[in-house]
Amino acid sequence: MRRARTLLPPLLLAAACASGEAPPGEPVGTFAFVATLEPAAGETDRCTFAGAPARLTFDGSFSRDPATGAAWLQIDGTLREGTLDGATFDMGLPRQPDGSTRLVPRRLSACDCDLGFDESIVGRLLTGPAGGCEDLPPEEAPGQATCPRLGEDGELAWDTCGSACGTLVEAVRPVSPCTCTVAGEEVPAPATCSFVYRFEARRIGG
Repeated sequence: MRRARTLLPPLLLAAACASGEAPPGEPVGTFAFVATLEPAAGETDRCTFAGAPARLTFDGSFSRDPATGAAWLQIDGTLREGTLDGATFDMGLPRQPDGSTRLVPRRLSACDCDLGFDESIVGRLLTGPAGGCEDLPPEEAPGQATCPRLGEDGELAWDTCGSACGTLVEAVRPVSPCTCTVAGEEVPAPATCSFVYRFEARRIGG
């Protein structure tokens, strides 16, 4: 489903279902995402070495299990899993069987070793078109024109959700001791740091 090849290619190694297979649960909607890398200046937990794309574009399909509250976001056949609580979603890569964090190896040109990447996608579905993510209104209780809306049968429906806003975080940890180039100097890679993206998305399908 992806429209560009800039979205975290190594994370596709963590696919939880085959490409082309429908995600589990009830469909919520498919959205086109545009994510922009936030500046690292002044943030002590941000990665300061180069190599992360400045802009990511991808399509993702949400689905949910109303009985359990579980939810999924499928991107190019790769499942992220988490929750969809009202209009608020929190998605990440599937955990290991023992519950530990799954780190996907990836190498950036600024570092002389493999780095381990985790990922989280947190945000909110909204009524109307994309835009205005800087000042979101309070989330409303489900009604006839909210996202989600309350159907005549008393169940939640998602056809009123036309856009989404939120944050995509790539958490980075060195797989082994190494150095990275920062502002032209070789420095030890931090024990952990993050690349943070802000995204907007618009609905493109059921």
